[in-house]
Amino acid sequence: MRVQELFDLHGKVAFITGGGIGLGFQMASGLAEAGASVVLASRRGGLCQEKAETLRRETGVEALGLEMDVTRESDVDGAISKIVSNFGHLDILVNNSGAFLNKPIIDVSRDEWDSVMDVNMTGTFYCCRAAGRHMIPRRYGKIINISSTYGILGIDGRIYVRPGEELVESAVYTASKGALVNFTRGLASAWARYNINVNCISPGGFLTEGVEQQWRKNLQAMVSEFNKRTPLGRMGDRDDLKGAVVYLASEASKFVTGHNLVVDGGWSIW
Repeated sequence: MRVQELFDLHGKVAFITGGGIGLGFQMASGLAEAGASVVLASRRGGLCQEKAETLRRETGVEALGLEMDVTRESDVDGAISKIVSNFGHLDILVNNSGAFLNKPIIDVSRDEWDSVMDVNMTGTFYCCRAAGRHMIPRRYGKIINISSTYGILGIDGRIYVRPGEELVESAVYTASKGALVNFTRGLASAWARYNINVNCISPGGFLTEGVEQQWRKNLQAMVSEFNKRTPLGRMGDRDDLKGAVVYLASEASKFVTGHNLVVDGGWSIW
């Protein structure tokens, strides 16, 4: 098979959670540009429908936007059923929906802990389970979980604040993302016999709409700190995850499973 064929996703159907914005939409765009039909889903169903229309117009692929809450089993099961009904099959699942909490651990309530875990881990479990029920009988599937460099490293809370301000703390987030990396390994081991590849991507600092909004009060200083501490000297841009997700979604990675692909400009090597 020629290399162009290895990366070709024509005829494949990809489902991206949290796909209407930020890294989710970047990855959906990459998959669509490689030829896959794409389904975007999040609690912001209207936005997903708008972005699906954008992909249809710009790439010519089939695209669908759905409203779905990953923490609700019925939502997830219903979305997978709708995808299979509309397209006939599901080949690629990208578990991108995520939640972040900035709060000292001694002040975190059980409800807040559960809220982050429900999105970052339980939602991923629901999506993998629902997709697996379809992929296993077909003996084919590509599952890509989106973790973070903070799933393998701690957070340096000084990056996000001005001198003298309260440091950012998010041990809850790092716990959930670390669990996701090892969930990937466990599922890859279990489902290899069904020809289902399960891998993980851990992005570093990306200047998405959500990041700009969350850290708007100290954005310029935060970006400067990220740039100084990243060997490549910058944060991730709007194209930097496309290649990674297309690789793991395509036949180019057919002999790769249980892997955590870190896309961080070298952040984690220091």
